[in-house]
Amino acid sequence: MNGSDITLDLAVDALKDFFTKSIISKNKVEQVQQLIANNYNISIDDLKSKKRVSSIAVPRQVAMYICRVILNEPLAKIGLEFGGKDHTTVMHSVEKITNELKNNNELKNLIDQIVSQIK
Repeated sequence: MNGSDITLDLAVDALKDFFTKSIISKNKVEQVQQLIANNYNISIDDLKSKKRVSSIAVPRQVAMYICRVILNEPLAKIGLEFGGKDHTTVMHSVEKITNELKNNNELKNLIDQIVSQIK
């Protein structure tokens, strides 16, 4: 800084890129959650819940996979957006879906379809 006073305008200007990126990033995660919920006919609350039944766990894992691999979101942020899950849970989800994609063309097609809908 050059010794001038810090004003609201100066602070807003200095932080504008941070807030814009953060807001856009959050909107993308929410968009993925909405698309997954619609495709699997479950609620976003289900995706964020602690329920472990496969009808909810698999869509959650797919959503986490898309957020990590396609959107390149940090593990901790993804975990937070999915109901406060630990980053290791996100890592497990990504690994599980990555392995599943090797043998499951139907899942690959679904993920490709969802990715194409993300703007």
